[in-house]
Amino acid sequence: MSFNNVGLNGLNLDSSVINRPIGAVVLAGSVSTDLIIPENVSDSDKILKTDSEIKIEEVLAENNAVTVRGSVFYTVLLLGDDGMIASVDTSENFELKEFIEFPNQSAILVYRGSDCESASRLVNPRKINVSSDLIVNIYAMYEQNALPIIMGAETLGDELCLNKKMGSVCYTDTYSLSDKQIPVSHDIHLDGNFPPMSEILYRNVKICPSEILPAGNNVTVKSKAIMSVIYKSEEGNIFALEKPLILERTFEADNANSFEWRGIVSANDVTAEIAIDGYGEAKLIELDFTYDVLLDGIRNVTVETVTDCYSTANDCQTSVIHGESSVYKRSYGTSLSVNASIERSEIEAENVRAVMLGSVKVKGITSSYSDEKKRLMIDATALVSAVCEDNITSENDRKFSSVSFEYPFKCELDVGDKISNTNYDISVSVSDVRFRCDQSKIYCDFENDVRVFASETVPYSYLSEIIIDKGSPITASYAPITLCYPSGGESLWDIAKYYKVTVEGIALSNNLESDDISDRKVLLIPSYRKSAPAYTKTN
Repeated sequence: MSFNNVGLNGLNLDSSVINRPIGAVVLAGSVSTDLIIPENVSDSDKILKTDSEIKIEEVLAENNAVTVRGSVFYTVLLLGDDGMIASVDTSENFELKEFIEFPNQSAILVYRGSDCESASRLVNPRKINVSSDLIVNIYAMYEQNALPIIMGAETLGDELCLNKKMGSVCYTDTYSLSDKQIPVSHDIHLDGNFPPMSEILYRNVKICPSEILPAGNNVTVKSKAIMSVIYKSEEGNIFALEKPLILERTFEADNANSFEWRGIVSANDVTAEIAIDGYGEAKLIELDFTYDVLLDGIRNVTVETVTDCYSTANDCQTSVIHGESSVYKRSYGTSLSVNASIERSEIEAENVRAVMLGSVKVKGITSSYSDEKKRLMIDATALVSAVCEDNITSENDRKFSSVSFEYPFKCELDVGDKISNTNYDISVSVSDVRFRCDQSKIYCDFENDVRVFASETVPYSYLSEIIIDKGSPITASYAPITLCYPSGGESLWDIAKYYKVTVEGIALSNNLESDDISDRKVLLIPSYRKSAPAYTKTN
């Protein structure tokens, strides 16, 4: 997977640079392609199911635009005019672009996930049109130097006369890791309830991360893969089965425990072959596939800045940068069981006898904060689709059909008091999908893993430029004594800047052990200014 400035280059080790947020970038578009059914597959009578997977290959920041390139992979499950099931595959490349004004060329783009809502249409018995509406979420930042540029200094002494008030900026740093085309080979043994196979008609793998475990300088991703297979027996009957598999991948990451991690895992290149088991029966499936992992680690980094400055030798002018940083607060997570159902009559599924296999996809995630409950209210919609086996009541009936429906659901998370500038980044992954039906309804029970990352937008300001005006030297005061009567709210820095002396000089003249002057009624201001050494400044 090739990325351009996508936080994949490790930690930000330059303590003078901050990542300044530009904001979320949503890229949307659509793709469409025609699929010609292979000659070895009979004419199609109906489309039973369409699976799609989006693969991101490149994320680029160029010419004031965010460009995303990738592919959509389709698997279409068909019902032939001979009553048999078959599957066909295809893919289509895409490019999405969203124009955005980058302040400089140091763009940092973080991939935050994508959504692919697909549809298919049977153009004729030998041709299928597949199309998808795509949404890709990117978070954009840029690097900015947090230490000021000093101009007008001719000697080292000019810089030594500068007095700087230090501050800090906190921001969220991103550390991304990725691995592509991780190979997996796994054998599926059919138990005694399944007869031997003659042909595999459909195979698919869905993966979702279940645990991300940082430890020392490593982070381990555990994912749950659900492998789905439809096959034809030696007698010509159709059977479906699903098997779970736990995948594990460990990455090297310096100080991994200091990050909060989230991951995106997806499968590709799925193949399945029939093999003979130890009893001499065709009851072994050799399943091979690859999968990709993208990890996104976040943590807060504090960078030192200069918030005020003056010179004891010359007048100074300063330029101030005002901005906002995104600061990570904490993450929340929960598991949510959803029991979805729909009346058979609403989806014309009166003849369904049993559900063979199906899937659930979550879309339309929105959230709002309840001041009354002190909870985050999450709303989403589950898109449920399944392939079913039907009751046959006449010779014209087909044995297989498909059903699909949408089911809205809610989730509540206790997040405490919400500050006005708090943002919530929400992801939902689905696992453990189970179907059942009775005479009136079709049911789908599934588990959701809900993850929420809370962040705050915090304002900041710091000096970006200091210009020493050599034409305006400061005249030293040689009065025998200068007394200052601090007013409420004045700090030692404020007084030193006003009289163009150093904080250390006032502290020494008044035997101060700290910069706390709240109990001081009067301060002695040094009546002289030491000359700065006139060293020649060299680069």
